[in-house]
Order: sequence, then C-alpha cells, then structure tokens
Amino acid sequence: MKQLAFLFSFLFCLLQFGVDAQITITGRVTESSTSQPIPYVNIFVKGSLEGTQTNFDGYFSFVTNNLADSLKASYLGYKILVKKINKKENTQTIDFELIKDVTNLNEVVIKAGENPALRIIRKSIQYKDNYNKRRLQNYSYNSYTKLQVFVDNVGPKFRRLRIFRPLVKYYTKLDSAKGQKSKATIPVYFSENNTQLFIGEKQLVNKEMIDAIRLNFVGKKQSFLANQLSGSDLQDYNFNDNNIQLFDKNFLTPTADGALIFYNYKIADTVVIDRDTCYQIKVWPKNKQDLAFTGSIWIADSTYALKQLDLEITKDVNINLIERLSIQQELEATPTGEYVCKKMNLLVDGANLTKNFVSFIFQGFISNKNYNFNVVTDTLKSGKRIFDENALTRDSDYWSNTRHEKLSNDDVVNFDIIDTISKIPLIRRSTEAVYFLGTGYKTVGKIDVGSLQSLYARNLIEGDRVKLNIRTNMYMSKTFTARAYVAYGFLDKVYKYNVQFEKILMRYPWLKIGLQHRNDYDQLGLNYSYSRTTSLDAGSGSLYNINSNIFSIGKLVHNIEYRSWLDFDFPRGVTNRLSIQHINSTALFKLTGNKDYLYNTKSITSEIRLDTRISINEYYLQNGNDRVSLGNRISPIITFSYAHGFNNLLGSTFGYDKANIGFKYVIRSGIYGRTNILFNSGIIFTKVPFMFLESHRGNETNFYSSNVFNTMNFFEFLSDRFISLQLQHHFNGLLLNRIPVVKKLKWRELITANILYGSLSRMNNKFNENNDFSTLEKKPYVEVGFGIENIFKIIRVDFIYRLTYTDAKYMQTYFDKNQYSIIPFAVKFSLGFGL
Repeated sequence: MKQLAFLFSFLFCLLQFGVDAQITITGRVTESSTSQPIPYVNIFVKGSLEGTQTNFDGYFSFVTNNLADSLKASYLGYKILVKKINKKENTQTIDFELIKDVTNLNEVVIKAGENPALRIIRKSIQYKDNYNKRRLQNYSYNSYTKLQVFVDNVGPKFRRLRIFRPLVKYYTKLDSAKGQKSKATIPVYFSENNTQLFIGEKQLVNKEMIDAIRLNFVGKKQSFLANQLSGSDLQDYNFNDNNIQLFDKNFLTPTADGALIFYNYKIADTVVIDRDTCYQIKVWPKNKQDLAFTGSIWIADSTYALKQLDLEITKDVNINLIERLSIQQELEATPTGEYVCKKMNLLVDGANLTKNFVSFIFQGFISNKNYNFNVVTDTLKSGKRIFDENALTRDSDYWSNTRHEKLSNDDVVNFDIIDTISKIPLIRRSTEAVYFLGTGYKTVGKIDVGSLQSLYARNLIEGDRVKLNIRTNMYMSKTFTARAYVAYGFLDKVYKYNVQFEKILMRYPWLKIGLQHRNDYDQLGLNYSYSRTTSLDAGSGSLYNINSNIFSIGKLVHNIEYRSWLDFDFPRGVTNRLSIQHINSTALFKLTGNKDYLYNTKSITSEIRLDTRISINEYYLQNGNDRVSLGNRISPIITFSYAHGFNNLLGSTFGYDKANIGFKYVIRSGIYGRTNILFNSGIIFTKVPFMFLESHRGNETNFYSSNVFNTMNFFEFLSDRFISLQLQHHFNGLLLNRIPVVKKLKWRELITANILYGSLSRMNNKFNENNDFSTLEKKPYVEVGFGIENIFKIIRVDFIYRLTYTDAKYMQTYFDKNQYSIIPFAVKFSLGFGL
C-alpha cells in the first residue's frame, strides 16, 4: 500500500508540474511606424515549431508547455523580432511592433516548369466574377467606421518648441503606451460612425441611416460639414473588380484580367482561414512605378476565392505626396457564394516634403456585419442620407454596446488630446489661415469677407479694378444667406455691385429660393455664374480665370440684371434650377462695320429658364447654407437647359428660344489611364443680337484650361447652333515610366483634342452683319495637343496645335477686323496638386 500511495503521489506531482509549466501567451502585432495591425504573422517559441499566427486584427493567443526563454515574430517584408518570455508567469501579454525591412523582393527565377503561383492566379481570375459582390442587389448591413488623422515626424526639436509645451504630458502617455521613445504622433482628427447601409442594384447606396456620430478635430468651425461623413464615404474597395480607384487613379488589382502582364507572383505560405486552406501569394509589380499593388493575397485552394489581402502602394509608384498606402481586408462569403467585406484597415502615410518637415497619417477602420440579403425593395426607395435626431448626442454606454471593437488606450488618449491642441493659439490661427486660403473668405463673426480670386482684375474699360465680397454665414442664420459685392474701376471711376438673398426651404430634398440684383461688366466669351448653378463643368483653371480677369480685354458688356430662382432636387439624382430674369445689356465697344454707331449693341430681355443636371450617383454635403458635392466617379453627368425670352414684356426688345444639352464622363482604363469626355451642343431658334449668340470660350492667356479652346481668341467665333467635343487622355506615366532616367522624374504624359462645329443661320447673320466675329460655316475648328504633367509635382505643360482656320486668308481677314493675330501653336502652363 505504501508503494501504491507513493506511486499516486509521484504521478500527482508530475501532473501538477505539467499544469504549472503551461504558459498562456496573448498579444498583438502592429507596425512600428503606424500602429496598424499586421495579420497572419508567424508567432513561435524560439528553437521549436510551437506557435500560432495573428488574426486579421493582429491578435494572437496560444498555450505552450515549452519553457524556452523567448518568443519570435516573423513576417515577410518585416524584420524578425524576438521578445523574452517570463517563465514565472502562467499568463502574460507580449506585444510586437515590427519594423519594415527595406530589402526589396528578388526577381523570381523558375528553373524548371511553370511558377506554381501562376496556375492559382489564373484560376482566381477565371472564377472571380462568381465571387464579386456586384452580383448582389437589395441588401443591407451595419457599418462601423473609425477615422483618425495624425501629424507625423514630430521629432524632439518640434516638441521643444514653446507652442507644444501643453502637449508634454500627453506625449508621455502616448510614448509609454507604445513602449517607445519619441515616436508618438500628434492626433488632429478622430471620428466614429455607426450607419445602416441599404444597397440597391449595381451596388449603389440607396439609403444611409446614420445612427450615431462621435468626432473631435482641430478646427471645429466646420463641424457642420464633418458631421455628415458616414460609413459609405470610406468605401470597402472591391478587389474582385479589375481596378481599385484611389485618388482619382485606377490601380490594377492582382487578380484583374490581364494582371499577369504587370505582376510578379510567388507562393509564400499556406494557412487556414475560416476552415479553408489558403495559399498566401506575394505579389509585386514588374515595373515599380506602375499603378499596382505590393503585398500578399490569400486564395482558397479549392474554390480559388479571394479570402483576405494585405496590399500597399509603395513610394516607387508614380503618385504624389504619398509615402505609402496600405489596405487590409478580411472577406466573408454570402449564402449565395459572393464575398463581401467583413473588415478593412486603410492607412495613408503622407510623404515628408523635407527631412525635418511634418507630414500626415490617415488611418481608417471599417467593420461590417449583420448582412441582410432579403431587403424589401420598397425600403430602398427613399434614396437619401437620414440622420437620427440623437446621432450627435449618443452617450458612452451606447458606444460601448454598439462598437464592433473596443477602443484601444491610444484611441482614448488621442480623442482627448485634440481639445488641448485646438486651444493652442498658433494652431487655431493656422486652421483659420488654411480655411481662408481654401475658400478665399475670412470669417468675421457672422459674416465672411473675401474673396482672394476676384480681389483684383484689369481691363481696357475699367483699368485697374478691385472687388470686395461679403456674405453671411450659418452663425447669422442656418436657412438664410445674404451675399453682396462692390467693385470699382480706377479708369472709368464707376462703382459696380451685386446684392442677392437666398432662403433654404428644405434640406432633404434640397429646396431653395433666391433673389438678385446685379449691375456690372462682363466679358463676352467668359461665362458668368451668378450663384452655384447646375451648369456642366462651368469652372475652369484658376490661373486661367485670374489671368483672363487681368488680361487687357475689351469686349465688355454692361449688364443690369434682376433675377429670381428656385433650386430643387427631383427626382433623385436630378438637380434643377428654374430662373426668371430681366437683363438690360449694353455693349461697351464698337464694331468694325460702323465706327460711329453701335449697331445692335443695346438689348432688353425678359427670360424664363430651366437648368437640369442629372447625376444619379452624386452625393452632397451641407456646408453651412451651401452644398458641397462629393463628386460622381461612376456614372455620366448630363445637363439640359432651355430658355424662353418674352417679347414686349417689361420693355424687352425681342423674344427668343434656345436650348443646350451637355454630357460629361470619365472612361477609366485601369493601368492604361483615363479619358475625360466633355460633349456640348446648343441651338438658338430665333433671331437675337450678337451678345446673346453662343460665344465659344477662347483662351488668350498663357495658362491652360480644360474646358475652353486654348488656341482660339476671345470672341473669335459665334454660332446659333453648335456641337463640341473635348477629349483628354491621361496615361498616368504609362509610357514615361519605362524610359530610363526619365522615369525617376515621375512625369506623366497626356494627349488632348478639341473639336467644334457650328454655324450661324441666315437670319442671325444678316441681323448681325456688322461684326468683328467669325463663323464656322465651312469646316470645324480643331486643335490637338500633348502635354506633360506632374513636373516638380505641380506643373503641367501643354503643347497645342490649331489645325483649322490657320490659312493666310482667314488670318489676314481676322487681323484686319480686330488688329489681333491668330497664334496656331501655343505652349500653355497650369498648376495642379493632384496625387
């Protein structure tokens, strides 16, 4: 019995020793410079094969009996990191911050047979349409979004500046939380958003029900605008498509049709994801500067479905101001086999302009769940963004219960530190300066004063001209806006002015009325926009606008205007403006045919006009008492206008009818670039003075504009019926990226073509027989060009050739009338800050 008792005691001790020897290790792996989680990192006990892998959010957990002294984290593209295990603690947390390894992937050389990764990629390309979520329609899901923006590269020198002294204690918290020194960044924006999204046909967001918003950012002055940002504004990029649109550029996906031409592939590992064995395939572009991704994708070995991805755009890619962009996605299958985004991390690391200059980091996190694929179609009909009345006042209990993931300690500190930063005088003044430069207006209490672009102008009639704009803002009224300006010419010594009032009757759908009285000069051939109109591409290059206003122009018309309008959205995606206006116009220049009398230079019109803009996929944000478009990158934009002038109404001197239709679209060809198409057509059905004919927009400045005819003079051609087509194709460096030495400059090539065909009817030709303008009766006007953009990141140079109306007879006739030459070849410059 003693022997048996001793045996049981011995076995019990062995068992107890084994239990005590078990160690539970948990932790998270993030990237050192950005704190972004890194999925599927290999975690193992040093000197053994025991370990695990991190999940999509970078977390890991496992139990080990191995009493080794260290734990190792290993992931391709990052330096291996080893940390000590405390053998005395049965439960412990070990976090890793991996540092990117700058060593580039070597070229893959297959000595015998085919690269096995290519077979998998071909199958994935073959079946990817079966898994594309675009096959789905009429469904909904809950989306949680967290966005953060930081100022980066804030080294010890910046921290010692007097203005940053209030932040010292926060830096201590951030540094200790990260376990590092002098690495913490300055948070300037933090937001959370909980939204229910309803998706209709063709993956269009039909409705958004925004349940909660929580945000804090430096410069809360524009919080009215920021409050409206929702989960759909940071889209879950669809990598089962051929291209992903980022910064208005299309990046080729690794499983796109034709991707094998541009990508290298290599099998790196096999892992189990949701019970599916998956191949981890490393991908990188054959040409580093192509618009393509570098990183890993995980493809199921049986279905060849894309299950997960960890991709980035490196600094070698031909894109500006971005050091790096990283996208991580975890996908899940729907009951019918398509894959939707479950989680996404997005990181944008801005480039440092200089070594000691700060930059920005943008971090976005999206979590989608509770998918419902049986949404009743009637639920999708309202088609608008709906804000819960308590969206901005949700308490901490609400967020604790609805967040898809708990906030980290860093997140909590970041949210609080923003208030301290906002109170720093220099930061506050800097925020106001950025707003002033961006909008041209300076806010002074309840009014805004500006604007920079129109402050100074010059022409032959007024000489030097100054102009001051004033408008009320939302602090005066949230529904009523008054705008006014006064201008003075130092040569004619005459004041010009404008006064207008607008009242918002309804925000959803948009309904607004306006009244205006204006007394000012306008240049023929330079369109004037009296408020935010529905016109197609009414704007043009800012340098062109400024220079055309200080150019010595002289074809001025004095307009005295009375106008009222109604803006309304109906149906969905269609914005309309119904205007009633009375205009008294007088030309301030003489015509060649009769030097002593201004023939047909005075007219009075009374007009009703309808402008319609069809842009189905365009969303607007309410910016105070105005609206800001988020753009439309999917569908074409179509505009239509019709105007009827009444004869003998309020002294009007003639009646008329005129119509116009426009079309704007961008064709995106992935890595091959994009083509911008702008079509316009108009007709005037009746007899009108030359001031009311279509004066095609020319350009006598040295600066390029995308929606004018750049080798045509001002007021050169007039028509009463016309068709125009303007094309631009941006190659995004596709050709120049392949030329040695030149490719280091990251220049981008483009081509342009502008075609105009018009005519002037016999009745209008006779009515305006004494004139200085030309007509397009015999042949179209054509100009073509090529250009280089992204010179020094911001400069674009266009070389433009005028192909028609360049014969000696026409050029001499035009010179005799106008004493101004035709220039058939021009070099034009412009500035652009696109990425």
